[in-house]
Amino acid sequence: MKKFFIWLSAFLIVNASLIVATHFYMLSNPNKILFAIDTSYNMKSVWNKVLKELDRYNNKRYTKYSLITDKILIHSWEDNLLVDKISNLKVYGPREIEQFYDSNKYKELKEANVIYIITNDNNVKAKNKKYKIIIIKD
Repeated sequence: MKKFFIWLSAFLIVNASLIVATHFYMLSNPNKILFAIDTSYNMKSVWNKVLKELDRYNNKRYTKYSLITDKILIHSWEDNLLVDKISNLKVYGPREIEQFYDSNKYKELKEANVIYIITNDNNVKAKNKKYKIIIIKD
């Protein structure tokens, strides 16, 4: 029975150490998710659904978020999506999806692990595996 308790103690210590090490690694190397929102005039009919879509992804552990539109940077890397900052935005102008592929305009595009493009244009294609398209329907 003594061998069992020694084995159990060693097992618990090793597992606890791995959990703590993983926690600190994930804190220093968070997953970086960028949301790129189409704010063209074509989005007017689905604009109220954008906030609901963003709420589905918000507040995940070990994740940093950035939020951009085709016109401006809303916020750089934060622990939460600051969706209240886009509630005042107005949709206007032509659709400029190509802005979401220009890392010279937004440095966050280079830093992100995953980039979600939120639009209602069914013709938008992902540039590579880093990009995911979220189509919002009317």
